[in-house]
Amino acid sequence: MSYSQILRRINRLLQATITDAIDNLSIGDKQDLDDFDRELRQEKERTQYAKRETSDKKRPGAGGSGTGGPGSGTRKEGRRKPGEKDDAHYYAILGLTPSASQAEIKKAYRTLMSLYHPDRVATLGEDLRHAATEKAKLVNEAYHIIERRRGFK
Repeated sequence: MSYSQILRRINRLLQATITDAIDNLSIGDKQDLDDFDRELRQEKERTQYAKRETSDKKRPGAGGSGTGGPGSGTRKEGRRKPGEKDDAHYYAILGLTPSASQAEIKKAYRTLMSLYHPDRVATLGEDLRHAATEKAKLVNEAYHIIERRRGFK
């Protein structure tokens, strides 16, 4: 039996289970489920509308601040991805303030990575090595997020 056949069977089983569960719901529960579906659809429409509005503002000639140059409106600098914290958190990891210059950011990153890099602490005990590796991951993440948001390399 191939993987696709197995996946199709699992899909059918899940659909049947979900259908049975929905059929066994009371009228009030079905109404709650319909309300939840409606809210999800409305949220999706709002999100799509907001994305459209944002992309229209970035497009040259659409009333936005696009420069009209190559690749304008497609850069992702300054954008915040889901799950990311605010700028102050990442600057604090590097020991800086949000007003730090690009050179200060790079210097702080290099200094911290020279202290906590896994190759640098390879000869230390297990606990210290683990702590340093975790700190290096945080420093690396903070630097790359600040780098992306500020748009420098």
